Amino acid sequence: DRDALDDDLFLSVYENDIFNYMIAQEKKFVVEEYMHRQPQITPHMRAVLVDWMVEVQGNFELSPEPLYLAVRLVDCFLSHSFCPRDTLQLLGATALLVAAKFEEYIPPYVDDFLYICDDIYTREELLEMEKRVLYVLDFNVNIPTAHHFLCHLAKFGRVSRETRLLASYVCESAQLEYQYVEVWPSGLAAASLCLALAMKDSLSWRLKRMDVHSGYSVEALATLVTKLNETLTQVPDEALRVIHAKYSHTAFFEVAKTPSLTPAQLGELTG
Repeated sequence: DRDALDDDLFLSVYENDIFNYMIAQEKKFVVEEYMHRQPQITPHMRAVLVDWMVEVQGNFELSPEPLYLAVRLVDCFLSHSFCPRDTLQLLGATALLVAAKFEEYIPPYVDDFLYICDDIYTREELLEMEKRVLYVLDFNVNIPTAHHFLCHLAKFGRVSRETRLLASYVCESAQLEYQYVEVWPSGLAAASLCLALAMKDSLSWRLKRMDVHSGYSVEALATLVTKLNETLTQVPDEALRVIHAKYSHTAFFEVAKTPSLTPAQLGELTG
């Protein structure tokens, strides 16, 4: 149709500029391991927070972009500033507020975020945390996320909606895991799509297109793809089941029920 044609023309003209810009932007927002500087926070606590943020995204009917951006904001903040345990949820709510303001046409109100936190924080505390987050980030929240890269690569690869949702499930599941905080969003997106294509047995020319456009070869992604596959094989913690439940719904083609790769399949993919 005409919209699809317009998208193709747009991509053919601007694809390299857009992708190169996003790659340059992501390098400005380095996230390093930070748990050794956060004595009151553990990787599991971070996972619980992200799981809650996914639930809030669903409750507010936000698009995926604010969620990914909010998680990135949380990690960027924790990389540079101490956060007491009792304000971790406040940080997550504030990150979602900032991300929604940046990504949504009509973001939720401040009072909505206070309500979703059971009113344990005051309006003043949330607004003060918003100032702190923006100050730490030098008031720049134009951060490319794994979701941005994933959408870009999926469009280049002409992948089906079901495969794209499977890649989103892989990528979103990785948001829970602290082990991925140092991974560049572009690499996480490329590895998630690579794994999803393999799980759907639809590699072929699509994978070759992704190699060209992502800048990552399958060989370079092998270790990350293996880790992501291992993440999918883990039985979801009872306290961390929101993402799995979300992608088990028919609206998401029940992609969470897709079997992960066997060792033989993984070996064939990664060489």
